[in-house]
Amino acid sequence: MPVKVNVEYSIGGGGCRYGDTWLPADFTVTLEPIVDAKLNVGVRLAVRASAEDGPVCREVAIYSTVDDGGVPARALRGFKLEDWVERACMHAAQTLVAEGDGFTTWGLPEVGEGAAVRTDVRKARKTARGTGYTKEFLREVADVYNAGGATPTKAVREAFSVAQSTAQLYVSHARNAGLVAATKKVSK
Repeated sequence: MPVKVNVEYSIGGGGCRYGDTWLPADFTVTLEPIVDAKLNVGVRLAVRASAEDGPVCREVAIYSTVDDGGVPARALRGFKLEDWVERACMHAAQTLVAEGDGFTTWGLPEVGEGAAVRTDVRKARKTARGTGYTKEFLREVADVYNAGGATPTKAVREAFSVAQSTAQLYVSHARNAGLVAATKKVSK
């Protein structure tokens, strides 16, 4: 099934290197059709690539490619966002051509280099994920916690509308990232 791919990014917008793969800092990839051409469904992913968080999906849109069409539920069966982010990265990526004397040359991937690009992207995402929470999110948790007064974990729970145990988990990850000071146990 032929797929129409459109990649958009700013030439001067910078980017990030992951192994032998380079990605633009911000890019959007549109693929249509997805799954089955008869379903007339496309997907658009906006991705931000950073050294700190790896490639992260900022927005995803699944849409009908025909006027007055709909997106049938079967089009989403087996839809794994991680797979689509990796696929988007493969289309936006450039690969290392040459390096030396202070210069790095990048080019479009050759046929068959997709697996290497996918591996670089997966490593970057896995390394950045670590806990599964971005530094930005953990900073937000720390800000709420540090401003929480006498009941900082309760402040996190209420700010993020999560259970107490989830708020405690968020705080623990923020503490492990060095964003929240360690607490002292008070014995009675």
